[in-house]
Amino acid sequence: MADEIVLPVPETLSAVYVVPTSRPPDDLDALTTRIVDALGEPLGGLVRGMLTVPLLELAVRPTAELPPMPDEILAVMGASDSSRALAREASHAVVVTGVYQPGWPPAHEWGAAAVAGGIAARLDVPVLDVVVPRLRTAKQVLDALPTGERPLAAVDWIQIVHSATPEGLWFTTKGLGRFGLPELATEGVPPQLAGPWTSVLNGLAQVLLRTYADTLEGGEGRDGEERPAFVTLPAEVGIGEEDVVRAHGGKPAGTRTTRLRLRLDPATDPDADSFLTVVPPLDFAASAGEFMVAVCADLFGAGDDEVVHAPDDEAMGAAMDAAIDRARATLAGARQRFVDGGIPAGSHLIVKHGLESEDGTEFVWAYVTDWQTPDRVVGRCGSDADSDPEYRVGRPVRLLAEDVVDWAVWTDGTGIVEGGFTDAVLSGGG
Repeated sequence: MADEIVLPVPETLSAVYVVPTSRPPDDLDALTTRIVDALGEPLGGLVRGMLTVPLLELAVRPTAELPPMPDEILAVMGASDSSRALAREASHAVVVTGVYQPGWPPAHEWGAAAVAGGIAARLDVPVLDVVVPRLRTAKQVLDALPTGERPLAAVDWIQIVHSATPEGLWFTTKGLGRFGLPELATEGVPPQLAGPWTSVLNGLAQVLLRTYADTLEGGEGRDGEERPAFVTLPAEVGIGEEDVVRAHGGKPAGTRTTRLRLRLDPATDPDADSFLTVVPPLDFAASAGEFMVAVCADLFGAGDDEVVHAPDDEAMGAAMDAAIDRARATLAGARQRFVDGGIPAGSHLIVKHGLESEDGTEFVWAYVTDWQTPDRVVGRCGSDADSDPEYRVGRPVRLLAEDVVDWAVWTDGTGIVEGGFTDAVLSGGG
């Protein structure tokens, strides 16, 4: 496998922001001038220059002449019902388009966002960032513009989404393309890592944006020369806790580091995205899920794995048997909710099963990733087992439904919110 990734460099990059409104400005040029004058330097000078060339163009158009709002996508990207309704019902739109060469600064984005955000603030309407696409408030758009105190932060310019697959979560970014980079992707992410892996990808995006810009500028000997047709990036990348903090707009902090590898997956369709897929380094011997667990532990610390063994107390044993009977009586309904997509976003279906050893039965949880076949559960180990060295957090696991002794709905940041009948017994709660 190659130690470098070769990427083509686009000749130009474009940004498009749409400001939906039913009160279009009477004098767009005068409004734009006031907005640019209020920007301050050096951003104001940059935008003035782009308007003069022009690399930045504005137009007011009836919404009937524009493609329809991608309402379902905007909902997935987190847009509120009220902002989507306003965008749908607007009679006009101010379309702001920026064009610039790849590299630093990303003037096409900063210029278009600054003007569109300023117009939206004065009209009290949201802004459609067409690249992602997503609806943002004027304040969100303007706050994302770099300042001396807050440099570019990846979270302001990219969106990370994930979807469930039988192998785990499939993560992708949307927004790195605006800088000339392929989007990031990760396959088979253990469901319990949904939150931490989002932070990992934000930190990785921050590193790649810096590396890509530095490579394009070329350092020595590149001054005055044309942009290269290709750039070469390392396939193995190191990221640190401080990169994650920077990606979220904070001041660099933390000393934890980790490393990962990128694989270029070019698009087969000219209208589709190419991806830089995150994979384990060549010397990582365990499964991909365990690699992701290790990366999150490297950057954020290891989670606390609770090991629970079957109780040998007679009364407790009877209570556990009753809890298992209750769990199994409701298991089919829990499975059906999972299959029908009834588990809320940010929550996961988990199932408990036993591992037999000389010391008795050890109960462990697994995160469900697929349960299309009623008698077979596919998932990811939720913890490291004491009794079985093969049962490791993040590793794929296949279970017989008849071996499941409990189920629960786990919500990120909260814990078990439903089910967990045996846990209630073990904790003294029922």
